[in-house]
Amino acid sequence: MYFDEHYEELTSEIRLDGITPDANSMPMNKMFLGKKFQKIIKNSTYQIDSYMNVIFEKSKPLKMVKYWNGNYKVK
Repeated sequence: MYFDEHYEELTSEIRLDGITPDANSMPMNKMFLGKKFQKIIKNSTYQIDSYMNVIFEKSKPLKMVKYWNGNYKVK
């Protein structure tokens, strides 16, 4: 992992359906995801090679919704 890939002060530019997280992790290779999440990605139309954790200070009303075409979206 490279620290120049970290968002640092640009965390405010990350959005999850319009909600900005309070912090984020370094990008990580998708091989570190659990089998459940790897299966979800494999069965979707998304092509990813890395993911990032985000942190919220307070609970946010986010949930994953699966669409008919196999894609997931944060609600």
